[in-house]
Amino acid sequence: MENKVLQAYNLKITTFSPIHIGDNVDFEPTEYIIANSDAVVQIAPKSAETEDFIICPECGYKNNIAKLDKKIPQCLDCESDLELPEHIAKKESEKLPANSTPSYLYTFTPKQMAEALSDIDKKKLLTVAREGDYTSLQKFFKDNTSKIIKTAVKHSKVCPAVAKQYADKCGNMDVPQKERNQFKIEKNICNLATDLAYIPGSSLKGAIRTALMSERNQSAGVTYRDIEKKKQTPKGEKITYTAAPAERKIYEYGDPAQDPFKYLKIGDSTPQNAYLTEICVAKNYKRRTGETQMPVSIEVIPHDIAFTTELSLAENSFAKAPTHKKLPDTMSDIRTACNNFYGDILAHEQSYINQPALYTKLKQASQKPNAFIIRIGKHSGAESVTIDGLRRIQNRKCPNYFMDHSTTYWLAENGRENLPFGWCVVEYDEVK
Repeated sequence: MENKVLQAYNLKITTFSPIHIGDNVDFEPTEYIIANSDAVVQIAPKSAETEDFIICPECGYKNNIAKLDKKIPQCLDCESDLELPEHIAKKESEKLPANSTPSYLYTFTPKQMAEALSDIDKKKLLTVAREGDYTSLQKFFKDNTSKIIKTAVKHSKVCPAVAKQYADKCGNMDVPQKERNQFKIEKNICNLATDLAYIPGSSLKGAIRTALMSERNQSAGVTYRDIEKKKQTPKGEKITYTAAPAERKIYEYGDPAQDPFKYLKIGDSTPQNAYLTEICVAKNYKRRTGETQMPVSIEVIPHDIAFTTELSLAENSFAKAPTHKKLPDTMSDIRTACNNFYGDILAHEQSYINQPALYTKLKQASQKPNAFIIRIGKHSGAESVTIDGLRRIQNRKCPNYFMDHSTTYWLAENGRENLPFGWCVVEYDEVK
C-alpha cells in the first residue's frame, strides 16, 4: 500500500507576454464580426471618463473631462491650463495613433443573430445560404454589422492589422479566391460559461514536467539515441522520437501506473478579473535572416493578466523506493528546476529577440523567494517544450534531419508591441 503525504499550494500565474492555448477550434468569418468603436457607440456602456471633472484652480469652474482637449487641456471658462488626473493621462498615452479607432471582435450564436435580424433579412440570408457562396455569406454578415452587434457579445480586442484585413477583404468579391478564406482566427480555449479564456492545469503541469525531466536528466544521462526509432517505409527509412520512453528511462520505471507525475496535480486556472483577449498577428521569423513567413491571426491572452489555481504535490513514499524515482519533495525543488531550465532559454532568446525590458522583468521575478518562470502555449519555441539532452527538432524540408535547436521564432504583433509568446511567472504559497 502506498503512503502519500499531500501538500497543497495556492498558485498565482501572471502573464508576461501573450499566450495562446488552442482548443482545435477556429473563429469562422460567419461566426463573428469585427467593428470599431464608431459602429457601436450607440450601444457602448457609458464611460467612467464622462463622469470625471476637473475644478479650475483659477476660476473654480467645474470642467467635464470628456469635453476637454486632451492634448492641451484648458479650462472651458477662463482658458487656464489644466492638468489631467493621472488615470486619464495614462489612458491618453495608451491610445492608438490618430485616425484609428479601437476595434473589437463580436461573436454571436444563431439565436442571437435571429433576434437581431428582421424577417426580410432572414429571408435574404436563407437565399444567400442556398446559393452556397461563402464570400457572399461573409458579405451578408459584414453588411448587417449594426444590427447583429446589438445582440452579439464583445469577445476580444482586435489589432489594427487584422481589423484592416477584415474591412478590406472579408466579403469582397474582388479579392482573389485564394485570399478569401484567410479570415479564420485561431481560437484560445475559454470557459463556455463565462466566455473568459483560461490556462488549463495540463499546460502548467506540462511546463513543470519538462523542466523537472531536464533537471533529472543531467544525472540520468539519457540521450536521444535511447529513444530513437527507425522504420522502413516505401519512401525509405523514417526516424521518430517520442517523449514517453524518455520519461520512463529518466525515472526508471516501466509500468505507467508507476508514473511519478501522477503525484503532481494542478487545477485549471481562473482569471482574477474579467478581461478581453486580443486578436493579434502571429509572425514567424528566421533567426539568421529575419525573413518572415505568412502571418496568421490568433487569439491570445495578453500580458499582465493574473490567474489563480491550486497545486497538490504528494510524495511517493515507498519505503524502499530509490530517491531518483521520486518527484521533488518540495515546491522549492520545482522552483529551482523551472528557473534553471527556462532561465537558460530566456538567456539564449535575448540574443535574437530585442526585448530587454521583458527579459529584465522576468529575471527579477524569478529571483523572488516563492516564484519561478515558465513558458506555456503555442509558438513558445521548440526548446521550451523539449528536454535538454534529448532535443531532436525536425527540419521540415528534410524529414530525417534533426537539430538540437530551432531556426525560427514567433512574435505576437498587435500594432503597439511585438512580443515573444508564452512567458509567465508563477508565485506560490503553502495552504495551511
